[in-house]
Amino acid sequence: MSGRRRFLAGLAALAASRLAFAQPAHNYIHTIWRQAADVVDKILKGAKPANLPVEQPSKFELLLNLAAAKAIGLALPRSVVLRADELIQ
Repeated sequence: MSGRRRFLAGLAALAASRLAFAQPAHNYIHTIWRQAADVVDKILKGAKPANLPVEQPSKFELLLNLAAAKAIGLALPRSVVLRADELIQ
């Protein structure tokens, strides 16, 4: 298995173990609930759901849980760690 495939397999295992989600991403959750509330508001005001546009995220953040990665034996490349917007120790 190549290094890239091993890395991606490790990330998939991390997500599957749910360790990556031990601490919620505060801004992300607030944004999703806010967008959902806006859509519900439009529907309650008479908009047809089929006519509402699909909203795409405008900002992406990379949060890494270093403790979770260590717990499953995943060595994150330094380049990935340096790109992270937030590191969870």
